[in-house]
Amino acid sequence: MELKRWASTVGMAEEIRDRLQKRIAKLVDVDGFQVQESKLTQAKEKAASEQNRIRTLIGVLNREDELHARYLKKLFTLENEIESASEELNAVRKKLDQSKSRLMEERW
Repeated sequence: MELKRWASTVGMAEEIRDRLQKRIAKLVDVDGFQVQESKLTQAKEKAASEQNRIRTLIGVLNREDELHARYLKKLFTLENEIESASEELNAVRKKLDQSKSRLMEERW
């Protein structure tokens, strides 16, 4: 709404104002997808790091130990988290690519 008021104040034509608003909306979409991509990438890296730490610990534990079983269960949970984050990351990257393509195709 602020843009509309500013555009009216400077005497911007309605057609140009509408195109500018649409362009800004597309840029906001791209920015949102980039933020999502970054968060998912970080979550995936954190889970993978935790997974590596647990694998190291499992290597020194006795298989009969209760802690070994808990760590093994945690490993499977982390694997599911990584898989889920990867699928969501692929979907976000696809949307990001589509949004970027729409921006590039747009003629000013």
